[in-house]
Amino acid sequence: MTADKPSSTPAISPLAAIALKLVGVISILSFLVDLANLLLPPDFLNPVWLARAINEIVERGIIPFLGITLLLVGYWVDRTSGRGKQPGSLLIDLRFWSCLLASILGILFIAIPIVNITNNQPLGRVLVERAEQEINRDRALEEQALAGRFNQGRGLLQQLFQNEELLQQFIDSGQLEAAINSGSLPENILDFRGDPEGLDNTLRQLFEEENQLIQAEANSQLEDEQRQISRGLLQTAIVVAINGLLLAIGHIVIGWIGLRRLVSVNRN
Repeated sequence: MTADKPSSTPAISPLAAIALKLVGVISILSFLVDLANLLLPPDFLNPVWLARAINEIVERGIIPFLGITLLLVGYWVDRTSGRGKQPGSLLIDLRFWSCLLASILGILFIAIPIVNITNNQPLGRVLVERAEQEINRDRALEEQALAGRFNQGRGLLQQLFQNEELLQQFIDSGQLEAAINSGSLPENILDFRGDPEGLDNTLRQLFEEENQLIQAEANSQLEDEQRQISRGLLQTAIVVAINGLLLAIGHIVIGWIGLRRLVSVNRN
């Protein structure tokens, strides 16, 4: 029996070239489809939409870079195997369009950090407004619950002060002591048994103090949210700027060198 001859490199090269080109084209088209889906319909005046679009474009920016690189490597494999043919016109050469796309994306990734920084100020205002609305909503619910508790407590005290037997039962059960310890009632509450007006004034003052605590807590929470939003926007801006710059350099180098090379070869 004769031994099988090993496959030669030129026989493998066409398959490798086709695979590289195919993966490259699919990667590029996949990115363009995602880009169109992301940007349509456009809403550039909406800072939240614009920030989301910028972040997703930067996150996916490596996909067209790898796709264009694989496509060019596929053409290089074809050429080194002696099977590559020079197209008659640049307009039908995928290398020309891929390098042109790389140049356009390079310019896009240069502009993205600038747009992102410009968008941070209106985006910060929107995020702070949302946080403020949520905090105010929670504060209103707490104030409403507080008012309900004090109205209920005032009604109960008025009823107890009119009935000594019920009042004594309330004291003996420990409920009065618990209410005083929790801050719901002042320590000298029993001094107002014959003074309804003084009772109302005392309870109103206690209510105002509790209400001020709620407002102070809400203001503190809002300040914390503002700090976190500012810190998050700064961190995002730094990441977008670095990644955008790296992607811009990569795309521009491939795009401009490739276009210059293709134009030079086509002229010759």
